[in-house]
Amino acid sequence: MFETSTSTYAGDFSNSNEFNSVAAPYNPYARAQQQQPQQLYTQQQQQQQQQHDDDGLSFVDLFDTRGRATDLLSSYVVEEVGQDGPLLLENGWAFWYDKYIGPGRTVEEYAAALHNLGGFGSVQDFWNYYNNLPSPMQLRPGNSMHLMKLGVVPLWEDAANVGGGSFSVRVPKHQTAKAWLYVLLAAIGEQFHPAMAASGDDVCGVSVSVRRGEDNVLTLWNRDARVFDLSSFFDRITQLVPNAGLSHPSYKPHFAESDLKVNVSTAPLVSSPPTSAAKFSH
Repeated sequence: MFETSTSTYAGDFSNSNEFNSVAAPYNPYARAQQQQPQQLYTQQQQQQQQQHDDDGLSFVDLFDTRGRATDLLSSYVVEEVGQDGPLLLENGWAFWYDKYIGPGRTVEEYAAALHNLGGFGSVQDFWNYYNNLPSPMQLRPGNSMHLMKLGVVPLWEDAANVGGGSFSVRVPKHQTAKAWLYVLLAAIGEQFHPAMAASGDDVCGVSVSVRRGEDNVLTLWNRDARVFDLSSFFDRITQLVPNAGLSHPSYKPHFAESDLKVNVSTAPLVSSPPTSAAKFSH
């Protein structure tokens, strides 16, 4: 079992069995949505509100979302895991950063542009990473951030992705930060499952891509392109990410572009989240 703290990671994320030791995984998205917003904010939080407004997500909204999740988290930990113990997710996940290098490159070149930022398997560690990663508005146009299931690389040619595809929607720039947070919570909370379970499909990961002079793009990677239902999934994501102006849903099977599975080595997982967002802005 791994330990958690607010600043360091002691876990060995190479063992995926660590993520399956809780019979009833915590659902941070649905349980957060059931709570009322907190009304108490510190002076520091109020002073930081303008910074988050510039990202299209007010600090009050961001604090409410964290607060609603962590309020329920504390009681769940006591009941299911024990005081100060990690609240394990059903699956392990890893954040990736993707620096755009242009079209027409080889798989190896695309793989070299990917940066594995580290993996996590608990709700606490998710927030630890999220709080230290840049918002989408801090990324340069063309660059992307990914959250993939542990062991899955954000490349179409990865063994987990080659038989699947990518579902994408456009999101207005001023709504991107909030929509990305909701998509992350929906992914780790297994909230896309109802739209996929009947067909036996599964989520491999989610991405946000920043565009220049137009809407940004949210993408979900699925495992089986043969059974994906575009209409049902668009209905589901608009339920999970309401009032965000999502539009232009599209789906692209990966096997239409890739005829051969290739082995892509993954970078070692880092032991702590990044301490600054500056590196992602250039």
